[in-house]
This record gives sequence, C-alpha cells and structure tokens, in this order.
Amino acid sequence: DLNIQLEPDQFIPPEIFEMFSFINPFVHGAHLMGAGCGGYIVALIRDPSCKQDFLTKLVEKFPQISIEEFTLNQE
Repeated sequence: DLNIQLEPDQFIPPEIFEMFSFINPFVHGAHLMGAGCGGYIVALIRDPSCKQDFLTKLVEKFPQISIEEFTLNQE
C-alpha cells in the first residue's frame, strides 16, 4: 500500500496486488523487485517460528510461484 502511495501512477497487475494483500498480515514489509520476466517479491516475515506455515499457505494460494529463502546476518 505504501508503494502505491509513493508511486500512484505505477501499474500493478491484479495478480501481484492479490499476492501483496495475501502476504501483508504475515510480513513486516515486502517490495516488488525486477522487471520483465516476472520479477520477484522480497518480504521479511514477522514471526520466523511461523515461517513454514506461512510458506505452505502461500504455495497453496499461489501454486505457480517459486520460493527462494534467505537469511539476514544480524551481527
């Protein structure tokens, strides 16, 4: 929603908007990156202990996606 406020003329396909709406309760934030061949969403999960449940629900809702996990070094 903040991205839309910051860039109101930006076109977001309905499928991407639906995905952002779905993940919003589970993440601190997310951003659409890349362009052209699909792009990708980077998101920071709110509760790491619920990560697997979140990923399962995400794949059930959007079976066409692929997920790449990464961690941040907090040192």
